[in-house]
Amino acid sequence: MILNRSEKMRNQEDQELSLSVQENILKAAEAVFAQKGYAGTRISEIAKKGQVNQALIHYYYENKEKLYQAVLAPLIDKWQKYVQSTQWVGDNPRQIIRQFIYTHCAYHFRYPSLYKLAKWEELEGKDLFDMPFFNQDVREKVAALIKWQKNGQLSPNINPGTLQYMIWGMIQQ
Repeated sequence: MILNRSEKMRNQEDQELSLSVQENILKAAEAVFAQKGYAGTRISEIAKKGQVNQALIHYYYENKEKLYQAVLAPLIDKWQKYVQSTQWVGDNPRQIIRQFIYTHCAYHFRYPSLYKLAKWEELEGKDLFDMPFFNQDVREKVAALIKWQKNGQLSPNINPGTLQYMIWGMIQQ
């Protein structure tokens, strides 16, 4: 089937409108899920916040779980890239940890929804950060702390795993 120029333009406009509507839905859903958690969120609230018909949300995402996953996927992808970019390599633990805390706090402020969603997940008995890439990162950071202890750059009286979780906990506040 050959489409004339105006039909092609109309198809392109329809696709752009569809993406715009989906982006609007995702933005509204992220805000509501972050505010109320998965269990406390209703599709009608997302529709109201996004100023879209509830049926459109079901058309694009079928149900609340699929919408929630569509909200989480890009946030987790950004988080994974961030985690993989924060390697503790070098011989200056103070500088490396300080930079990690600074960078992590900046990330936290840039993407607050991720942390709010993680806290809601915890309240609902789940762990948003229980993912292989994150668990691997924790192991690598503890290994760096152990290396610094062996090199005399970190007190041998400090438990590396506990220190890692204390740093993580401090950043979360």
